[in-house]
Amino acid sequence: MNPNRPQKPTGHGSGFHPRGYRWAIYELSISYLWVIYRVATCQMPCQFPCFQAPQVLFVAMFTGIVEELGTVIDSRPVTTEWGAGVRLRIAASTVLEGSGLGASIAVNGCCLTLVDQGTDANSSWWDTDVSQETLDRTTVGAMNVGDRVNLERPMALGDRLGGHMVLGHVDGVGEVVSPAPDLVVRVPQTMMRYLVEKGSVTVDGISLTAFDITDDTFRVAVIPHTAQVTTLGFRPSGSKVNLEMDVLAKHIERLVEPYKK
Repeated sequence: MNPNRPQKPTGHGSGFHPRGYRWAIYELSISYLWVIYRVATCQMPCQFPCFQAPQVLFVAMFTGIVEELGTVIDSRPVTTEWGAGVRLRIAASTVLEGSGLGASIAVNGCCLTLVDQGTDANSSWWDTDVSQETLDRTTVGAMNVGDRVNLERPMALGDRLGGHMVLGHVDGVGEVVSPAPDLVVRVPQTMMRYLVEKGSVTVDGISLTAFDITDDTFRVAVIPHTAQVTTLGFRPSGSKVNLEMDVLAKHIERLVEPYKK
């Protein structure tokens, strides 16, 4: 050991302990593999919004690859024994294939539950009930009749993960600073720590790659295809968008917390 070379402190009060940090990453890897094994072998029940599979309930998981653009055709306030909220009716077709009562569908990145569906002279549609909590914390509360929305069904076991792991649990609302194709989004400060250069981020349910990260913004190069098949093609500056950060980054933060000195 070179006595003249500064040594990284490892005692109490010195930040992360190197071995503790590595052990936390190891724990995360083992835990993640265990979850995948239990889901794949139908051993993991869940009480979150989910979809029905034979003899087991799974957490709804999306990939951030939008399947179709739907249209809000009705929005009306409702009051139930669980409180006040809004019932949305959305015209769609692709996402209704294989979807039944209780199915999860991501609407602009927000996981919502199908509570009714049908057809009329013009199109097929589905209804979802939105709680006040969701209205307050996402852009769903600002949706109006005629708005186009990004729609995606949960992925099925064995499907390709075309984007990245998306839960449909919105972390916060961002603002479009510059529209596509050179998209710039302003992010709440509390969420910036989950962004890394060339890392994944979900904007209105779309899996995107962030770069040029500043103190409160990130940039995305939106290709023409994405602009054509999602709402990013007509989101002007000032638009509000739902943001979901990488769930693995949030789990790592949680796991290393006990190792901070």
